[in-house]
Amino acid sequence: MKTVNRALSPIHSSAFKFRMRARDMTELRMESDQRETCERIALGIFTDMSNAGASLQTTLAAIYVSGLQHATEFSKTKAIP
Repeated sequence: MKTVNRALSPIHSSAFKFRMRARDMTELRMESDQRETCERIALGIFTDMSNAGASLQTTLAAIYVSGLQHATEFSKTKAIP
């Protein structure tokens, strides 16, 4: 069986015709390579925390905090328009 390297799709294909907006949240457009990098980091953290026996709540908190740290570092190195 051949393994296919596909990025995760956050939206089901049937919902692409609708413009969904989260309430009171801003939107961030990322290129596919940036999104794949974020997914890889989050999945790595999820795998490590799950293998360590952490609860789902702790695992999701670790992913969230990691995202905040990466965003802070990115904002220091790049000028956000």
